[in-house]
Amino acid sequence: MLSGWYFLSISKIYIYSLVIILSKFISLALILLIVHSQDDFHYIYILASAPMFIIALVFFKLNKKLNFKFLNIKRLMPSFKRGFSVYIAGMSPNLYNSLPVIFLGLLATDVAFSLFGIASRIVNLVVTAQIVLNKALYPLIIRARNTFYEKFNFIVCLILPLIAFILLYFFGEKVLNFFLDVEAGLVIRYSLILVISTLFTGIINALTYSKILPNKLDKKYRVVVFKASFILSLIAFPVVYFFNVLGMLYFIVFARATIAFSCCAVVYSSKD
Repeated sequence: MLSGWYFLSISKIYIYSLVIILSKFISLALILLIVHSQDDFHYIYILASAPMFIIALVFFKLNKKLNFKFLNIKRLMPSFKRGFSVYIAGMSPNLYNSLPVIFLGLLATDVAFSLFGIASRIVNLVVTAQIVLNKALYPLIIRARNTFYEKFNFIVCLILPLIAFILLYFFGEKVLNFFLDVEAGLVIRYSLILVISTLFTGIINALTYSKILPNKLDKKYRVVVFKASFILSLIAFPVVYFFNVLGMLYFIVFARATIAFSCCAVVYSSKD
C-alpha cells in the first residue's frame, strides 16, 4: 500500500518520506511509552509494525485518485525483465540479514532478543533516513549533469551514522533509563555496534542510487550482491548459533561491510 517506487515514479517521494519517518518515530515512541519492564516485551512485536500498517491503511483510504486496472501481461513482462536485476539485488540482503535474525529468535532468550529488537528499531531510524534521502535525490542525480547531488548524497549518508553514534554514546542510556525499566546500557551497547554497520549501508545505498542504477550496472550488481549475500548467509547461521546476540551484531557489521566493498568493486570495475 506504500511503495517507495510508486511515489518516486509520480515525483512525490516527499509524501513517502514523511510517512516512513512518521511511522518509525511513532513506533519507537510507543515502545518507549508502553514497554516499561521485561513483562511488556511481547508488545514490541506489535508496536514495531502496527503504526506503519495503520498509516498505510489510512493513506490508502484517503487517496481517491488511485485507479486500478487489470494487468496487461504483454506490457508487464518487459518491465519485469528490466527491473529483475534490481529486485534480486534488493532482496538478496535478506539472506544474511532477515533469515539469521529469525534463527536468532529461536535461540536467544525473550529478554535478549527483545533488547536486540529495541536496538534494531533505534538504529533503523538512521537506515530509513538514508534510504529516504537516496530515493529523494535519485531523480535529481539522473537529470543533473554535475556530481553535486552524488557528493551530497555520499556526505549525508556518512554523516548521519556519526551523528547517531554521538547522540547514543552521550545521551542514549539516560533517555532509555527515563522511559524503560530495562538494561539500557546493554541496549545502547547493541545500538552502537549496529550504528557502525549503518556507515556501510550508507555507502551501499549511495553507490546504488548515485552510480550503479544511473549507469545501468544493475545486472553486474545483481550477480555480485547475490553471490556475496549467499556466502554470508552460510557464515551467519554458525556465528549466531555459537555467539548468539553478540555474534549477530558483529556479523551484521561484517556483512554490510562486505556488501559495501562488493558495490565498490562493481563501480570501479565498470571504469576499466
